[in-house]
Parts: sequence; C-alpha cells; structure tokens
Amino acid sequence: MNTKRILTLLFFFSILNLSAQEISIGYIDLDLIFGNMPEMAGANQSLTSYQTELDSSFNVKYTTFQMKLQSFQESGETMDAVLKKDAEKELQDMQAQIEEFRANASQALEEKRQVLLNPLRIKVKEAINQYAENNGYTHVFSTDGSLVYVKDDKGNISSEIAELLGFSLKKQ
Repeated sequence: MNTKRILTLLFFFSILNLSAQEISIGYIDLDLIFGNMPEMAGANQSLTSYQTELDSSFNVKYTTFQMKLQSFQESGETMDAVLKKDAEKELQDMQAQIEEFRANASQALEEKRQVLLNPLRIKVKEAINQYAENNGYTHVFSTDGSLVYVKDDKGNISSEIAELLGFSLKKQ
C-alpha cells in the first residue's frame, strides 16, 4: 500500500517537473460514482437474486446430507458391514459434492458479478475519458490514488527511472 502511494507521488511529482506542457489534474471518487449509478441497483438486485438461488440449492444439499448423516449415526452400529460401508461412501460422496458445489457457486457468482459490472466500468471509463479530453485534463486520479486517465505518454519517465536503476526496458 505504501509502495503504491510512493509510486503515485513520484509519478505526480515527475509530471509537475515536465516543462512546456500545461498540466491539469482532476480526481474522481469511483465508489461514489458506482454507488449512485442507477444501473447499479439492477446489477445488485440480479446478484442478490442469484446469490439467493445458489444459497437455496446449497441448503437443500446440506440439509439432505445432515439428515442422512443423522440417520447413519443413529443406525450405523446395527447396520450390516456391507451396508455400513456403502452408507459411509455415500456420505463421503455427498460431502465432496457439497464442497464442489460451494467452490463452483463462488466462482459462478464472481463471473456473474463481472458480467454485470464490466459494462458499467466501461461506461464510467468512457465518461471519464470524454470529460477529461473535453475539459483539458491531462491526468485524472481516483481518490484511492490510482491513475484512471492519462492524456498522452509525454509524462512517462519509466525508461529514465530504469536507466537510473541500471537497466533498460524491453519494448512490449
């Protein structure tokens, strides 16, 4: 975290040292923007609904497992060895399925979140770019210190810093 802030400050001060270029810096509170976007309510509602659906499926699986486990614990000692082994295997399989479902559900929820939020992120990024370009901003930072807009590459001092550190950058 401190390294990020130091790099941001170094970048900021390097921008201030540029000559013959007027610099105009703005900042944006992305949390505030996203929190107030009308589209966010629909995205959050979709995510909540999907989470509820996944939770419901998980609860059915877990309840079924608990009932079979309780039944096994109550009658396991009186079961035939073959039936007992089969019941133990069934419980182990059910437990593995529950863990797999939990992992898959978590991944599916994150994928759904990305599908719903990426268009909003793109919309905000395009609005930032448009506003910055139309209003003469050369740089726009978010309130967390990350750079969200750069007009051009004139302020990029990466090569010079690498040279000071004793190496050269490879073109990417």
